[in-house]
Amino acid sequence: ARVLGDEGRGILAAVATTVLLATLALGEWLHRGSTYVAGHHPQRSSSLLTLTLVWALFLAGALAAGLSLGDDWLAGRISSLTSTPFSRPILWATALLTILLVVQRGGQAILLGQDRLRPYNAIPILFIVAYLGGNLLVAHGAEPDVLQVLIAWCAAVALSGAVAVNLCGRPALVTPVPLLVETARVGGRGAVSAILVFLMFRSVIYLVGAMMGLKALGVFTIAVIMAEMIQRLPNIAGTVLLPKVMAGDDADHEMSLRVGRITLRMSVLIALIVVLVGRFFIEVVFSLPFVGAYEPLCLMLPGLVASGYASIFNSKLAANGYPPVTLWAPALALLVNVGLNLWLIPIWGLAGAAVATSVAYILWATVITFAYRQHTGVAWTRLLATSAEHR
Repeated sequence: ARVLGDEGRGILAAVATTVLLATLALGEWLHRGSTYVAGHHPQRSSSLLTLTLVWALFLAGALAAGLSLGDDWLAGRISSLTSTPFSRPILWATALLTILLVVQRGGQAILLGQDRLRPYNAIPILFIVAYLGGNLLVAHGAEPDVLQVLIAWCAAVALSGAVAVNLCGRPALVTPVPLLVETARVGGRGAVSAILVFLMFRSVIYLVGAMMGLKALGVFTIAVIMAEMIQRLPNIAGTVLLPKVMAGDDADHEMSLRVGRITLRMSVLIALIVVLVGRFFIEVVFSLPFVGAYEPLCLMLPGLVASGYASIFNSKLAANGYPPVTLWAPALALLVNVGLNLWLIPIWGLAGAAVATSVAYILWATVITFAYRQHTGVAWTRLLATSAEHR
């Protein structure tokens, strides 16, 4: 943010969102399916690793062929759709990064399904260190730009992805067709759910960029980044819970309920801290031009608290094969989010975008919580009780 400025940070936000969306579209079925299959059939992990590597090679060939035939046209189309200047080098870096992320996430998915949480959690730490080091080199370069940041991102993902694959062991020589079918069947539902949830959270990036420009997007991105930091706690809790549920450790639902209660209390505490010191933090860390992110961040807090609590229950539902509510709930919230953004951004600017986003989060959280109760049969008194009453 300090090196690229508000407009450059806005460009990077739009490009990064496109990278993550492409990764979900092309590889999330494999990620979700591998976690599910490895959790239920650990002996098939080597075949899942083979499937991951073969799929990555297929994507590499398909994307390279497609870009070789029409990278200028595709760059223009993506630029018009995202209101972001996608040059040919940025487009190629985006394609490479997508493939690397598919491999990294595929390896992590196998580790998660095996409930090997220590190596699973070590991969992101390695990535953070490598990416931070790469960005420090970029910041001290002569003319730092978005492309250099993407190259640093590629290098960090390549390193952490290679370690993830190595930790999974040796790939099998052959992947059975039934395994591919099962992975695609379960992972397909999970991928659709993940893409819808991602768009529910991140479609606002494209809307703000298109309706308010890249400088405003650069400021708003800081609010989104801090919101995602707040979401890390429930995301990590849900990730750790997932293999436990698949292994049958939450048959009485007490584990998911307790994790949900703890997550809710921690999210409320973090939200209060953000309200108290958020403006100061943004000014010190990101610099004065980004202080405008404080108000939209505060307006997003109710939705963040609600969605963080419900994400624990969503993990419980996901571990049981992604019932239909995990698909239509984020789809409904996405439609509401886009509609409210189109209405409120012209009226209230970034504050309108934040309010629309918060309302969509609360809607999704409400639906998922009701679905969790219906799926588990847990009484409302138990669902809403404090942890002290069930210690």
